[in-house]
Amino acid sequence: MTFSAALFDMDGLLVDSERTIMNTWLDVSNAHGVALTVADYLQIVGRSFAEGQTILARLIGDADTFDAVRMRVREQLAAPEPHPKFPLKPGALALLDTLAQAGIPCAVASSSAQEVIRARLDAVGVLPYFQAIASGTEVARGKPDPAVYRLAAERLGVPAHACV
Repeated sequence: MTFSAALFDMDGLLVDSERTIMNTWLDVSNAHGVALTVADYLQIVGRSFAEGQTILARLIGDADTFDAVRMRVREQLAAPEPHPKFPLKPGALALLDTLAQAGIPCAVASSSAQEVIRARLDAVGVLPYFQAIASGTEVARGKPDPAVYRLAAERLGVPAHACV
C-alpha cells in the first residue's frame, strides 16, 4: 500500500484516555446522585464532542446537575499529576518515529477540542510529530462522518484518498 500521509485519531488510538474519561464521568455523576452506567456512557464513544455532550445531558437529565457534573469532570481531568493522566499507547511512539524518518507527514483528526488535543499530545511528548490538527469542533458533522479526517488531510495539503 502506498500513501502520502498518516491521519490519526487521538483518544483510544494514540493516547489511552477513553477509560479515564469514562470512569471520571461515571464517578462524578454517581457522586451527584445520577446512576450513569458504562452502557450509558458508551453511547457517546466515536461521536463528536457536541453530540457526546448532548447525549450526556439527556442521560443526566436536569440541566443544573449536568452543568455541575460537567464542570467537576473538567476539573478532575485537568488536575495536574506527577505522571501523564493519559499515557501514550504502546507502539505509538515507534510508529511516529518510523513515519517521521520516512518523511511521511502526520495529522491528528479528533473529536476533542484543539486545546485538548494539543495539551494531551504535548503531555506525552508527541505534539512535534504532527504537522496538522483537525478538531471535531471545526466541522459541521462529527464522527463517524469523515469530515474531520478530510479537514486534517486538507491541512496537510494531501488528497484524502492518499492518506491512511
